[in-house]
Amino acid sequence: MDRNEKSEIISEIKELLESSSAVYLTDYHGINVEDISSLRNQFRSEGVRYKVYKNTLVKRALKESGKYDKIVDNLTGMTGFAFTTTNPLAPAKIINKYFGDKEKLSLRACYVEGEYFDGSQLKILATIPTK
Repeated sequence: MDRNEKSEIISEIKELLESSSAVYLTDYHGINVEDISSLRNQFRSEGVRYKVYKNTLVKRALKESGKYDKIVDNLTGMTGFAFTTTNPLAPAKIINKYFGDKEKLSLRACYVEGEYFDGSQLKILATIPTK
């Protein structure tokens, strides 16, 4: 990947960070292609964008945007990112359901409407009723 491609990806990440009402970081280690496709379809049906980026590029985008500073510590290993602009709790509900069924996808951390939550608070987020 050359410098221009990296710059474009960092710009894309910054745009997603700035336009999202919630950002979720997941650990998708051990999920097969069929399951990740099903998960992406569930996210898509709720208006959530699920992307996988290199952690170093996300760190650069976070540094440049100055937002979501607490999630930098969670950028290790296989990380997937769920961005939503409409329903900030939809990703939590989907991740919780998937984790309960498959026990493979886990939440590392998230920001919901500017407030930081760590992965241990997934069940709390998933049970909050939507607006």
